[in-house]
Amino acid sequence: MLVNTVRGQQPRSLKNLISQARLEPFAYSPEEIEELRQACNEKSLTRYPLSSAGTHKPKSLPRNWSISFGVRHSDPILGRQYKRILKGFSSPIRKLPTELLLIIFHDVCQWNLLHCVDSPADLSFLPVLSLGSTCIQWRTLATLTPSLWSCIQVKIAFKKSPKNVKAFTNFKLLLRLFLGRSKEWPLMIDLIVPGEDHKIAAPAIKLLLQHCRRWEYFRYEGDLRISAHIALGFHFDTLREICMKTENYNTQRLEPFARAPNLATLVMPGATFDFTPPPFFQGIDVCTGTSFLCIVKVCPTLANVTKCKCSWSDPSNLLRHARTTVDDLHSLRIRLHETEEKDCLLMDHILAMFSFPALTELEIMTVLPGQGSSRIWPLKLFHSFLETSSRWITKFVLRGVRISTSELAFALRSLPSLMHLHISDKSLALDRSPITRSLICLLYWSPERDHMHVVPRLRSLCLEFYGDFFDDTAFGIVVQSRRVAYADQVEGLRVECLQAVVLRFFARKVDKGVYEHLRSLQRRGMMLMVSEMGQAP
Repeated sequence: MLVNTVRGQQPRSLKNLISQARLEPFAYSPEEIEELRQACNEKSLTRYPLSSAGTHKPKSLPRNWSISFGVRHSDPILGRQYKRILKGFSSPIRKLPTELLLIIFHDVCQWNLLHCVDSPADLSFLPVLSLGSTCIQWRTLATLTPSLWSCIQVKIAFKKSPKNVKAFTNFKLLLRLFLGRSKEWPLMIDLIVPGEDHKIAAPAIKLLLQHCRRWEYFRYEGDLRISAHIALGFHFDTLREICMKTENYNTQRLEPFARAPNLATLVMPGATFDFTPPPFFQGIDVCTGTSFLCIVKVCPTLANVTKCKCSWSDPSNLLRHARTTVDDLHSLRIRLHETEEKDCLLMDHILAMFSFPALTELEIMTVLPGQGSSRIWPLKLFHSFLETSSRWITKFVLRGVRISTSELAFALRSLPSLMHLHISDKSLALDRSPITRSLICLLYWSPERDHMHVVPRLRSLCLEFYGDFFDDTAFGIVVQSRRVAYADQVEGLRVECLQAVVLRFFARKVDKGVYEHLRSLQRRGMMLMVSEMGQAP
Protein backbone atom coordinates (compact mmCIF):
# COMPACT_ATOMS: atom_id res chain seq x y z
CA MET A 1 0.00 0.00 0.00
CA LEU A 2 1.30 3.42 -0.89
CA VAL A 3 1.08 5.60 2.22
CA ASN A 4 1.57 9.33 2.06
CA THR A 5 3.52 10.13 5.20
CA VAL A 6 4.08 13.76 4.31
CA ARG A 7 0.89 15.54 5.22
CA GLY A 8 1.91 19.15 5.66
CA GLN A 9 -0.26 20.95 8.18
CA GLN A 10 -2.04 18.49 10.49
CA PRO A 11 -5.83 18.84 10.71
CA ARG A 12 -7.01 19.89 14.15
CA SER A 13 -10.52 18.44 14.28
CA LEU A 14 -11.91 14.94 13.82
CA LYS A 15 -14.14 16.24 11.06
CA ASN A 16 -11.13 17.62 9.21
CA LEU A 17 -9.27 14.36 9.67
CA ILE A 18 -12.12 12.44 8.05
CA SER A 19 -12.35 14.99 5.23
CA GLN A 20 -8.61 14.61 4.67
CA ALA A 21 -9.00 10.82 4.41
CA ARG A 22 -11.86 11.18 1.93
CA LEU A 23 -10.00 13.64 -0.32
CA GLU A 24 -6.62 11.90 -0.13
CA PRO A 25 -7.17 8.11 -0.04
CA PHE A 26 -3.53 7.39 0.81
CA ALA A 27 -3.13 10.12 3.44
CA TYR A 28 -3.44 7.61 6.29
CA SER A 29 -2.58 3.98 6.70
CA PRO A 30 -5.26 1.35 7.54
CA GLU A 31 -3.93 1.30 11.11
CA GLU A 32 -4.46 5.03 11.46
CA ILE A 33 -7.94 4.73 9.99
CA GLU A 34 -8.75 2.10 12.61
CA GLU A 35 -7.54 4.46 15.34
CA LEU A 36 -9.86 7.13 13.99
CA ARG A 37 -12.72 4.67 14.16
CA GLN A 38 -11.91 3.97 17.78
CA ALA A 39 -11.93 7.69 18.46
CA CYS A 40 -15.44 7.87 17.05
CA ASN A 41 -16.78 5.42 19.62
CA GLU A 42 -19.36 7.30 21.64
CA LYS A 43 -18.07 5.80 24.87
CA SER A 44 -14.47 6.79 24.26
CA LEU A 45 -15.55 10.29 23.30
CA THR A 46 -16.99 10.91 26.71
CA ARG A 47 -14.40 9.25 28.94
CA TYR A 48 -11.43 11.40 27.98
CA PRO A 49 -10.96 14.35 30.36
CA LEU A 50 -10.79 17.84 29.00
CA SER A 51 -7.32 19.23 28.56
CA SER A 52 -6.31 22.70 29.52
CA ALA A 53 -7.35 23.83 26.06
CA GLY A 54 -10.83 22.39 26.61
CA THR A 55 -10.38 19.45 24.23
CA HIS A 56 -10.63 15.67 24.52
CA LYS A 57 -7.48 13.84 23.46
CA PRO A 58 -7.63 10.04 23.09
CA LYS A 59 -4.47 8.25 24.15
CA SER A 60 -4.70 5.73 21.28
CA LEU A 61 -3.94 8.30 18.59
CA PRO A 62 -0.41 9.38 17.68
CA ARG A 63 1.05 12.14 19.78
CA ASN A 64 1.55 14.47 16.82
CA TRP A 65 -2.23 14.45 16.19
CA SER A 66 -3.83 17.26 18.10
CA ILE A 67 -7.54 16.48 17.68
CA SER A 68 -10.17 18.89 18.84
CA PHE A 69 -13.37 17.00 19.67
CA GLY A 70 -15.33 19.65 21.48
CA VAL A 71 -18.39 19.01 23.61
CA ARG A 72 -20.71 18.51 20.64
CA HIS A 73 -18.67 15.52 19.41
CA SER A 74 -19.70 13.57 22.47
CA ASP A 75 -23.07 13.13 20.79
CA PRO A 76 -23.47 9.34 20.18
CA ILE A 77 -25.35 9.99 16.93
CA LEU A 78 -22.46 12.02 15.53
CA GLY A 79 -19.99 9.39 16.70
CA ARG A 80 -21.86 6.64 14.85
CA GLN A 81 -22.01 8.84 11.76
CA TYR A 82 -18.23 9.24 11.72
CA LYS A 83 -17.77 5.51 12.27
CA ARG A 84 -20.01 4.82 9.29
CA ILE A 85 -17.96 7.15 7.11
CA LEU A 86 -14.68 5.62 8.18
CA LYS A 87 -15.90 2.06 7.68
CA GLY A 88 -15.38 2.34 3.93
CA PHE A 89 -11.74 3.27 4.46
CA SER A 90 -11.10 0.05 6.39
CA SER A 91 -12.56 -2.32 3.76
CA PRO A 92 -10.38 -5.33 2.77
CA ILE A 93 -9.83 -4.01 -0.77
CA ARG A 94 -7.89 -1.06 0.68
CA LYS A 95 -5.29 -3.57 1.82
CA LEU A 96 -4.51 -4.50 -1.79
CA PRO A 97 -1.32 -2.91 -3.12
CA THR A 98 -1.90 -0.12 -5.60
CA GLU A 99 0.04 -2.04 -8.24
CA LEU A 100 -2.36 -4.98 -7.96
CA LEU A 101 -5.38 -2.67 -8.17
CA LEU A 102 -4.01 -1.17 -11.37
CA ILE A 103 -3.62 -4.62 -12.91
CA ILE A 104 -7.29 -5.31 -12.14
CA PHE A 105 -8.31 -1.91 -13.51
CA HIS A 106 -6.44 -2.49 -16.78
CA ASP A 107 -8.13 -5.85 -17.21
CA VAL A 108 -11.54 -4.21 -16.75
CA CYS A 109 -10.85 -1.14 -18.90
CA GLN A 110 -9.82 -2.88 -22.10
CA TRP A 111 -12.24 -0.72 -24.11
CA ASN A 112 -14.35 2.33 -23.31
CA LEU A 113 -17.35 2.67 -25.64
CA LEU A 114 -18.32 6.24 -26.49
CA HIS A 115 -21.36 6.23 -28.75
CA CYS A 116 -23.72 8.73 -30.27
CA VAL A 117 -26.44 6.90 -32.17
CA ASP A 118 -30.08 7.15 -33.20
CA SER A 119 -31.22 4.10 -31.28
CA PRO A 120 -31.32 4.39 -27.48
CA ALA A 121 -30.83 0.62 -27.21
CA ASP A 122 -27.04 0.90 -27.31
CA LEU A 123 -25.65 1.44 -23.82
CA SER A 124 -22.43 3.23 -23.08
CA PHE A 125 -19.75 1.03 -21.63
CA LEU A 126 -17.30 3.24 -19.78
CA PRO A 127 -15.57 1.09 -17.16
CA VAL A 128 -13.01 3.72 -16.24
CA LEU A 129 -15.77 6.18 -15.30
CA SER A 130 -17.54 3.46 -13.33
CA LEU A 131 -14.37 2.76 -11.39
CA GLY A 132 -13.88 6.45 -10.73
CA SER A 133 -17.37 6.82 -9.30
CA THR A 134 -16.95 3.95 -6.83
CA CYS A 135 -14.88 5.73 -4.20
CA ILE A 136 -12.36 8.51 -3.79
CA GLN A 137 -9.44 6.10 -3.76
CA TRP A 138 -10.40 4.51 -7.06
CA ARG A 139 -11.17 7.87 -8.59
CA THR A 140 -7.71 9.11 -7.69
CA LEU A 141 -6.09 6.03 -9.18
CA ALA A 142 -8.17 6.21 -12.36
CA THR A 143 -7.54 9.92 -12.87
CA LEU A 144 -3.79 9.58 -12.38
CA THR A 145 -3.42 6.56 -14.71
CA PRO A 146 -3.41 7.71 -18.37
CA SER A 147 -3.35 4.18 -19.79
CA LEU A 148 -6.88 3.51 -18.45
CA TRP A 149 -8.20 6.29 -20.71
CA SER A 150 -6.26 5.36 -23.82
CA CYS A 151 -8.48 2.55 -25.22
CA ILE A 152 -11.34 4.37 -26.92
CA GLN A 153 -14.10 2.84 -29.03
CA VAL A 154 -16.06 5.54 -30.87
CA LYS A 155 -19.40 4.65 -32.49
CA ILE A 156 -21.34 7.28 -34.44
CA ALA A 157 -24.45 6.04 -36.22
CA PHE A 158 -27.05 8.43 -37.63
CA LYS A 159 -29.20 8.02 -40.70
CA LYS A 160 -29.30 11.80 -40.96
CA SER A 161 -27.61 14.68 -39.19
CA PRO A 162 -28.15 14.40 -35.41
CA LYS A 163 -31.15 16.39 -34.25
CA ASN A 164 -30.16 16.38 -30.60
CA VAL A 165 -27.36 18.93 -30.74
CA LYS A 166 -26.88 18.85 -26.97
CA ALA A 167 -26.30 15.09 -26.95
CA PHE A 168 -23.71 15.36 -29.70
CA THR A 169 -22.02 18.23 -27.86
CA ASN A 170 -21.85 16.13 -24.69
CA PHE A 171 -20.44 13.27 -26.73
CA LYS A 172 -17.60 15.50 -27.98
CA LEU A 173 -16.94 16.75 -24.45
CA LEU A 174 -16.69 13.17 -23.23
CA LEU A 175 -14.32 12.30 -26.05
CA ARG A 176 -12.24 15.36 -25.23
CA LEU A 177 -12.14 14.23 -21.58
CA PHE A 178 -10.74 10.82 -22.52
CA LEU A 179 -8.16 12.31 -24.87
CA GLY A 180 -7.07 14.78 -22.22
CA ARG A 181 -6.77 12.30 -19.36
CA SER A 182 -4.82 9.86 -21.53
CA LYS A 183 -2.10 12.56 -21.61
CA GLU A 184 0.77 11.33 -23.81
CA TRP A 185 -0.06 7.63 -23.56
CA PRO A 186 -0.30 5.69 -26.88
CA LEU A 187 -3.91 5.44 -28.05
CA MET A 188 -5.94 2.40 -29.09
CA ILE A 189 -8.68 3.70 -31.41
CA ASP A 190 -11.68 1.67 -32.61
CA LEU A 191 -13.78 3.78 -34.98
CA ILE A 192 -17.26 2.53 -35.97
CA VAL A 193 -19.01 4.82 -38.46
CA PRO A 194 -21.82 3.16 -40.47
CA GLY A 195 -23.62 5.17 -43.13
CA GLU A 196 -22.55 7.08 -46.22
CA ASP A 197 -22.47 10.65 -44.90
CA HIS A 198 -18.93 11.39 -43.77
CA LYS A 199 -19.85 14.86 -42.47
CA ILE A 200 -21.76 13.46 -39.49
CA ALA A 201 -18.70 11.95 -37.84
CA ALA A 202 -16.28 14.63 -39.03
CA PRO A 203 -16.19 16.67 -35.74
CA ALA A 204 -15.38 13.61 -33.63
CA ILE A 205 -12.80 12.32 -36.09
CA LYS A 206 -11.21 15.76 -36.15
CA LEU A 207 -10.70 15.52 -32.38
CA LEU A 208 -9.12 12.09 -32.76
CA LEU A 209 -6.81 13.28 -35.53
CA GLN A 210 -5.48 16.03 -33.28
CA HIS A 211 -3.79 13.18 -31.41
CA CYS A 212 -2.90 11.04 -34.45
CA ARG A 213 0.78 11.00 -33.52
CA ARG A 214 -0.18 8.95 -30.44
CA TRP A 215 -2.21 6.31 -32.32
CA GLU A 216 -0.70 2.88 -31.75
CA TYR A 217 -3.61 0.68 -32.89
CA PHE A 218 -6.40 1.72 -35.25
CA ARG A 219 -9.46 -0.29 -36.24
CA TYR A 220 -12.10 0.98 -38.66
CA GLU A 221 -15.56 -0.40 -39.37
CA GLY A 222 -17.81 1.46 -41.78
CA ASP A 223 -19.45 1.65 -45.18
CA LEU A 224 -17.13 4.27 -46.67
CA ARG A 225 -13.48 4.04 -47.54
CA ILE A 226 -11.20 5.21 -44.77
CA SER A 227 -9.92 7.96 -47.08
CA ALA A 228 -13.41 9.54 -46.87
CA HIS A 229 -12.81 10.18 -43.17
CA ILE A 230 -9.05 10.72 -42.98
CA ALA A 231 -7.35 13.04 -45.43
CA LEU A 232 -3.77 12.80 -46.64
CA GLY A 233 -0.85 14.35 -44.83
CA PHE A 234 -1.34 13.19 -41.24
CA HIS A 235 1.64 11.76 -39.38
CA PHE A 236 1.08 8.52 -37.50
CA ASP A 237 4.43 8.28 -35.77
CA THR A 238 3.62 5.45 -33.34
CA LEU A 239 1.00 3.53 -35.35
CA ARG A 240 1.90 -0.17 -35.40
CA GLU A 241 -1.29 -2.01 -36.39
CA ILE A 242 -4.24 -1.25 -38.70
CA CYS A 243 -7.38 -3.37 -38.82
CA MET A 244 -10.10 -2.68 -41.40
CA LYS A 245 -13.57 -4.19 -41.44
CA THR A 246 -15.60 -2.93 -44.37
CA GLU A 247 -17.74 -4.30 -47.16
CA ASN A 248 -15.82 -2.36 -49.81
CA TYR A 249 -13.22 -5.07 -50.22
CA ASN A 250 -11.91 -3.90 -53.56
CA THR A 251 -11.84 -0.16 -52.90
CA GLN A 252 -9.90 0.10 -49.65
CA ARG A 253 -6.76 2.15 -50.09
CA LEU A 254 -3.99 3.03 -47.71
CA GLU A 255 -2.93 6.51 -48.80
CA PRO A 256 -3.96 8.15 -45.47
CA PHE A 257 -1.39 6.00 -43.67
CA ALA A 258 1.51 6.70 -45.99
CA ARG A 259 3.28 8.50 -43.13
CA ALA A 260 3.29 5.67 -40.62
CA PRO A 261 6.97 4.72 -40.34
CA ASN A 262 6.44 2.12 -37.57
CA LEU A 263 3.50 0.25 -39.14
CA ALA A 264 4.09 -3.46 -38.55
CA THR A 265 0.74 -5.25 -38.99
CA LEU A 266 -2.12 -4.81 -41.45
CA VAL A 267 -5.44 -6.68 -41.18
CA MET A 268 -7.57 -5.83 -44.19
CA PRO A 269 -10.31 -7.56 -46.22
CA GLY A 270 -9.14 -5.91 -49.41
CA ALA A 271 -5.86 -4.07 -49.69
CA THR A 272 -4.44 -2.02 -52.55
CA PHE A 273 -0.71 -1.53 -52.18
CA ASP A 274 -0.60 2.11 -53.23
CA PHE A 275 2.24 3.10 -50.90
CA THR A 276 5.68 1.84 -49.99
CA PRO A 277 5.48 -0.16 -46.76
CA PRO A 278 7.71 1.06 -43.92
CA PRO A 279 10.87 -0.88 -43.05
CA PHE A 280 9.27 -2.42 -39.94
CA PHE A 281 6.26 -3.83 -41.82
CA GLN A 282 6.08 -7.50 -40.78
CA GLY A 283 2.47 -8.73 -40.70
CA ILE A 284 -0.45 -8.74 -43.11
CA ASP A 285 -3.88 -10.37 -43.05
CA VAL A 286 -5.66 -9.78 -46.36
CA CYS A 287 -8.55 -11.16 -48.37
CA THR A 288 -7.72 -9.90 -51.81
CA GLY A 289 -7.03 -11.01 -55.34
CA THR A 290 -3.56 -9.50 -55.21
CA SER A 291 -1.09 -12.26 -55.95
CA PHE A 292 1.00 -13.60 -53.12
CA LEU A 293 4.10 -12.95 -55.21
CA CYS A 294 3.17 -9.27 -55.47
CA ILE A 295 2.69 -9.07 -51.70
CA VAL A 296 6.09 -10.53 -50.84
CA LYS A 297 7.80 -8.32 -53.42
CA VAL A 298 6.24 -5.14 -52.09
CA CYS A 299 6.76 -6.23 -48.46
CA PRO A 300 10.10 -8.10 -48.38
CA THR A 301 10.35 -8.02 -44.55
CA LEU A 302 7.05 -9.82 -43.92
CA ALA A 303 7.09 -12.15 -40.91
CA ASN A 304 3.36 -12.98 -40.56
CA VAL A 305 0.91 -13.49 -43.44
CA THR A 306 -2.72 -14.57 -43.62
CA LYS A 307 -3.98 -15.07 -47.18
CA CYS A 308 -7.60 -15.75 -48.17
CA LYS A 309 -8.09 -15.29 -51.89
CA CYS A 310 -6.22 -16.70 -54.83
CA SER A 311 -5.24 -14.97 -58.05
CA TRP A 312 -3.79 -18.05 -59.79
CA SER A 313 -6.03 -19.34 -62.55
CA ASP A 314 -3.98 -22.03 -64.30
CA PRO A 315 -3.37 -25.04 -62.02
CA SER A 316 -1.62 -26.99 -64.79
CA ASN A 317 1.39 -24.65 -64.66
CA LEU A 318 1.94 -24.77 -60.90
CA LEU A 319 4.96 -27.08 -61.00
CA ARG A 320 6.57 -25.40 -64.02
CA HIS A 321 7.66 -22.26 -62.19
CA ALA A 322 10.73 -21.85 -60.02
CA ARG A 323 10.10 -21.39 -56.33
CA THR A 324 10.41 -17.94 -54.79
CA THR A 325 12.19 -17.91 -51.43
CA VAL A 326 10.80 -15.65 -48.70
CA ASP A 327 13.55 -15.53 -46.11
CA ASP A 328 11.93 -13.67 -43.20
CA LEU A 329 8.43 -15.18 -43.10
CA HIS A 330 7.77 -16.88 -39.75
CA SER A 331 3.97 -17.30 -39.67
CA LEU A 332 1.70 -18.30 -42.58
CA ARG A 333 -2.08 -18.72 -42.37
CA ILE A 334 -4.03 -19.94 -45.39
CA ARG A 335 -7.81 -19.55 -45.32
CA LEU A 336 -9.71 -21.59 -47.89
CA HIS A 337 -13.08 -20.53 -49.32
CA GLU A 338 -14.39 -23.85 -50.58
CA THR A 339 -17.57 -22.28 -51.93
CA GLU A 340 -15.47 -20.64 -54.64
CA GLU A 341 -13.70 -23.06 -56.95
CA LYS A 342 -10.91 -20.63 -57.77
CA ASP A 343 -10.02 -20.04 -54.13
CA CYS A 344 -9.53 -23.77 -53.62
CA LEU A 345 -6.31 -23.35 -55.64
CA LEU A 346 -4.86 -20.91 -53.11
CA MET A 347 -3.07 -23.58 -51.10
CA ASP A 348 -1.77 -25.26 -54.27
CA HIS A 349 -0.46 -21.93 -55.48
CA ILE A 350 1.47 -21.13 -52.29
CA LEU A 351 2.79 -24.66 -51.75
CA ALA A 352 4.07 -24.90 -55.31
CA MET A 353 5.47 -21.42 -55.84
CA PHE A 354 7.17 -20.50 -52.56
CA SER A 355 9.57 -21.74 -49.93
CA PHE A 356 9.89 -20.32 -46.43
CA PRO A 357 13.13 -21.49 -44.78
CA ALA A 358 12.41 -19.53 -41.56
CA LEU A 359 8.76 -20.63 -41.21
CA THR A 360 7.77 -21.58 -37.63
CA GLU A 361 3.93 -21.49 -37.76
CA LEU A 362 1.69 -22.96 -40.47
CA GLU A 363 -2.10 -22.79 -40.24
CA ILE A 364 -4.53 -24.05 -42.90
CA MET A 365 -8.23 -23.55 -42.29
CA THR A 366 -11.54 -23.56 -44.15
CA VAL A 367 -13.45 -20.29 -43.75
CA LEU A 368 -16.53 -21.01 -45.89
CA PRO A 369 -16.68 -24.80 -45.85
CA GLY A 370 -18.28 -27.00 -48.46
CA GLN A 371 -18.41 -30.09 -46.21
CA GLY A 372 -14.76 -30.71 -46.98
CA SER A 373 -15.55 -32.57 -50.18
CA SER A 374 -14.35 -30.06 -52.75
CA ARG A 375 -10.79 -29.78 -51.41
CA ILE A 376 -8.50 -32.75 -51.94
CA TRP A 377 -5.27 -32.65 -49.97
CA PRO A 378 -2.36 -31.89 -52.38
CA LEU A 379 -0.03 -34.63 -51.17
CA LYS A 380 2.75 -34.16 -53.76
CA LEU A 381 2.75 -30.37 -53.49
CA PHE A 382 2.85 -30.51 -49.72
CA HIS A 383 5.69 -33.03 -49.81
CA SER A 384 7.79 -30.77 -52.05
CA PHE A 385 6.89 -27.76 -49.92
CA LEU A 386 8.02 -29.45 -46.70
CA GLU A 387 11.37 -30.33 -48.25
CA THR A 388 12.27 -26.63 -48.22
CA SER A 389 10.15 -25.19 -45.41
CA SER A 390 9.62 -27.76 -42.66
CA ARG A 391 12.86 -27.59 -40.72
CA TRP A 392 11.80 -24.99 -38.14
CA ILE A 393 8.00 -25.38 -38.07
CA THR A 394 6.98 -25.66 -34.41
CA LYS A 395 3.22 -25.03 -34.75
CA PHE A 396 0.88 -26.78 -37.19
CA VAL A 397 -2.87 -26.09 -37.29
CA LEU A 398 -5.51 -27.77 -39.50
CA ARG A 399 -9.14 -26.64 -39.26
CA GLY A 400 -11.82 -28.16 -41.45
CA VAL A 401 -9.36 -29.49 -44.02
CA ARG A 402 -10.08 -32.80 -45.73
CA ILE A 403 -7.02 -34.99 -45.21
CA SER A 404 -6.72 -38.72 -44.61
CA THR A 405 -4.98 -40.19 -41.59
CA SER A 406 -2.16 -41.57 -43.74
CA GLU A 407 -1.60 -38.18 -45.40
CA LEU A 408 -1.61 -36.46 -42.02
CA ALA A 409 0.82 -39.04 -40.66
CA PHE A 410 3.20 -38.28 -43.52
CA ALA A 411 2.93 -34.56 -42.81
CA LEU A 412 3.65 -35.06 -39.10
CA ARG A 413 6.68 -37.25 -39.82
CA SER A 414 8.02 -34.44 -42.01
CA LEU A 415 7.90 -31.91 -39.15
CA PRO A 416 10.78 -32.85 -36.83
CA SER A 417 10.61 -29.60 -34.81
CA LEU A 418 6.84 -29.62 -34.24
CA MET A 419 5.83 -28.71 -30.67
CA HIS A 420 2.22 -27.52 -30.97
CA LEU A 421 -0.39 -29.52 -32.90
CA HIS A 422 -4.00 -28.37 -33.34
CA ILE A 423 -6.50 -30.36 -35.44
CA SER A 424 -10.21 -29.64 -35.91
CA ASP A 425 -12.64 -31.60 -38.09
CA LYS A 426 -15.28 -28.86 -38.08
CA SER A 427 -17.67 -28.98 -41.08
CA LEU A 428 -16.22 -32.24 -42.35
CA ALA A 429 -18.35 -35.27 -43.06
CA LEU A 430 -18.06 -38.04 -40.47
CA ASP A 431 -16.09 -40.26 -42.83
CA ARG A 432 -13.72 -37.41 -43.76
CA SER A 433 -12.42 -36.60 -40.28
CA PRO A 434 -8.65 -36.99 -39.79
CA ILE A 435 -9.19 -37.52 -36.04
CA THR A 436 -9.36 -41.31 -35.95
CA ARG A 437 -8.15 -44.09 -33.69
CA SER A 438 -5.25 -44.61 -36.09
CA LEU A 439 -4.11 -41.01 -35.61
CA ILE A 440 -4.34 -41.32 -31.82
CA CYS A 441 -2.34 -44.54 -31.79
CA LEU A 442 0.20 -42.92 -34.10
CA LEU A 443 1.06 -40.42 -31.35
CA TYR A 444 1.75 -43.17 -28.79
CA TRP A 445 5.29 -43.22 -27.47
CA SER A 446 7.09 -46.27 -26.15
CA PRO A 447 10.80 -46.74 -25.35
CA GLU A 448 10.62 -50.21 -26.92
CA ARG A 449 9.77 -48.83 -30.37
CA ASP A 450 12.57 -49.24 -32.88
CA HIS A 451 11.35 -46.81 -35.53
CA MET A 452 11.35 -43.04 -35.22
CA HIS A 453 8.47 -41.63 -33.20
CA VAL A 454 5.99 -39.20 -34.75
CA VAL A 455 6.32 -35.63 -33.43
CA PRO A 456 8.99 -36.40 -30.81
CA ARG A 457 9.04 -32.80 -29.51
CA LEU A 458 5.27 -32.50 -29.02
CA ARG A 459 4.44 -30.30 -26.02
CA SER A 460 0.92 -29.08 -26.74
CA LEU A 461 -1.94 -31.07 -28.30
CA CYS A 462 -5.40 -29.68 -29.12
CA LEU A 463 -8.18 -31.72 -30.77
CA GLU A 464 -11.64 -30.40 -31.68
CA PHE A 465 -13.87 -33.36 -32.49
CA TYR A 466 -17.30 -32.98 -34.12
CA GLY A 467 -17.99 -36.69 -34.61
CA ASP A 468 -19.78 -39.31 -32.52
CA PHE A 469 -17.22 -42.05 -31.89
CA PHE A 470 -13.95 -41.29 -30.13
CA ASP A 471 -11.61 -43.79 -28.48
CA ASP A 472 -11.28 -42.20 -25.04
CA THR A 473 -9.27 -45.10 -23.62
CA ALA A 474 -6.64 -44.98 -26.37
CA PHE A 475 -6.37 -41.21 -26.04
CA GLY A 476 -5.78 -41.47 -22.29
CA ILE A 477 -3.04 -44.06 -22.85
CA VAL A 478 -1.35 -41.79 -25.42
CA VAL A 479 -1.40 -38.82 -23.04
CA GLN A 480 0.14 -40.90 -20.26
CA SER A 481 2.83 -42.23 -22.59
CA ARG A 482 3.78 -38.68 -23.60
CA ARG A 483 3.86 -37.33 -20.06
CA VAL A 484 7.04 -38.09 -18.15
CA ALA A 485 6.51 -37.62 -14.44
CA TYR A 486 9.72 -35.75 -13.66
CA ALA A 487 11.88 -33.48 -15.77
CA ASP A 488 15.11 -35.35 -15.02
CA GLN A 489 13.64 -38.46 -16.66
CA VAL A 490 13.51 -36.65 -20.02
CA GLU A 491 17.30 -36.66 -20.30
CA GLY A 492 18.44 -39.35 -22.64
CA LEU A 493 14.96 -39.99 -24.06
CA ARG A 494 13.89 -39.27 -27.62
CA VAL A 495 10.63 -37.59 -26.67
CA GLU A 496 9.62 -34.29 -25.07
CA CYS A 497 7.33 -34.14 -22.06
CA LEU A 498 3.72 -33.24 -22.98
CA GLN A 499 2.78 -29.99 -21.21
CA ALA A 500 -0.79 -29.19 -22.34
CA VAL A 501 -3.74 -31.23 -23.66
CA VAL A 502 -7.04 -29.73 -24.85
CA LEU A 503 -9.86 -32.00 -26.07
CA ARG A 504 -13.20 -30.50 -27.07
CA PHE A 505 -16.28 -32.52 -28.07
CA PHE A 506 -19.04 -30.84 -30.07
CA ALA A 507 -21.43 -33.75 -30.66
CA ARG A 508 -20.91 -36.17 -27.78
CA LYS A 509 -20.70 -36.32 -24.01
CA VAL A 510 -17.50 -36.55 -22.02
CA ASP A 511 -16.92 -39.87 -20.30
CA LYS A 512 -15.45 -38.39 -17.13
CA GLY A 513 -14.64 -41.76 -15.63
CA VAL A 514 -12.19 -42.57 -18.42
CA TYR A 515 -10.21 -39.37 -17.86
CA GLU A 516 -10.25 -39.47 -14.05
CA HIS A 517 -6.90 -41.24 -13.88
CA LEU A 518 -5.31 -38.32 -15.77
CA ARG A 519 -6.03 -35.94 -12.88
CA SER A 520 -2.78 -37.03 -11.26
CA LEU A 521 -0.96 -35.55 -14.26
CA GLN A 522 -2.66 -32.23 -13.57
CA ARG A 523 -1.32 -32.24 -10.05
CA ARG A 524 2.15 -32.71 -11.50
CA GLY A 525 1.86 -29.59 -13.63
CA MET A 526 0.27 -30.65 -16.93
CA MET A 527 -2.63 -28.56 -18.24
CA LEU A 528 -5.55 -30.89 -19.06
CA MET A 529 -8.91 -29.72 -20.40
CA VAL A 530 -11.59 -32.14 -21.63
CA SER A 531 -14.93 -30.41 -22.26
CA GLU A 532 -18.15 -30.51 -24.23
CA MET A 533 -19.46 -27.80 -26.54
CA GLY A 534 -20.91 -24.99 -24.44
CA GLN A 535 -19.44 -26.42 -21.26
CA ALA A 536 -17.02 -24.29 -19.28
CA PRO A 537 -13.58 -25.84 -18.92
